[in-house]
Amino acid sequence: MAGHADALGGRPGPIAEAGWRAGANVAAVTCQTERDAGGPAMAGQLLLTPLTDGDMNTPADLENAEGYVLTAALMTWFWDHYADPAGRRHPKASPLRAADQSKLPPAFVMVSQFNPLRDDGIACAQAMAAAGGPVQWCTARGHTHTAWTMVDVVVSGEGLRAEMADALRGSSRPRCRPEHDPVAASRRPPALSRQPSAASPQPSAVRRQPPALSRPPSAGRP
Repeated sequence: MAGHADALGGRPGPIAEAGWRAGANVAAVTCQTERDAGGPAMAGQLLLTPLTDGDMNTPADLENAEGYVLTAALMTWFWDHYADPAGRRHPKASPLRAADQSKLPPAFVMVSQFNPLRDDGIACAQAMAAAGGPVQWCTARGHTHTAWTMVDVVVSGEGLRAEMADALRGSSRPRCRPEHDPVAASRRPPALSRQPSAASPQPSAVRRQPPALSRPPSAGRP
């Protein structure tokens, strides 16, 4: 893409990688691959609830295995169609397992509280930060895996989408903090909570989500 922007109808210039769920996995792997191959410099990466490790044994995996749309059974089904057990531990499938987390593009990582992928995203952000990379990350309290895409249904997602847009624009004054209360932010300037509880009920501004799927979809990906 970097070498054929004109032919593809794009604008020559900096490129940022962005993705949600499995797309965030691909974005993270792409940034690592381009760094190792000496490819074009990436301007940034936007990782939304990224899937970064195939083990599925984090506290978030256990706490949110049922009841929040993306279930443990669905995650197992997705992985079974993507990689065998050994392949899931390879850095090309689990970017958190890459030995080198340094010299990656500036990253903005957002995760949701009631989500089995929450700890994947946090661990990814912490690993890049520990390697000296510029990273911002935040946990959207009260949100589930799909809440951000439910425009005009989950009203507190509006502020989070604005955060994502700011990150892509390279905002010099980011508002996001590691633990962010989007419901409070939708009513007044950002209110921060230092100790989100995974067991706390969903805020009233976030409408009840549909029940968790009882069987895997016929087509799809995480």
